[in-house]
Amino acid sequence: MENKIYSIEKAGNYFIANKIENSINCIGVDEIREESKPVTNYANLKVYHGYTNGKLVFEIESNSGLTIIYE
Repeated sequence: MENKIYSIEKAGNYFIANKIENSINCIGVDEIREESKPVTNYANLKVYHGYTNGKLVFEIESNSGLTIIYE
């Protein structure tokens, strides 16, 4: 079973799976998912997508500058 992502912090900005949490440094969405994005015919990049009402709100590339909190 995959761990459910609660929030991601990048450079002092928070992306949280809680629609109520919207402020200047915090973007709230329904769900955050770890997904794969093709960058060439042979390589994929791990990204984090935030969705609200099934629509993509943000995309963050996986890197060492992220703090990810799981539920």
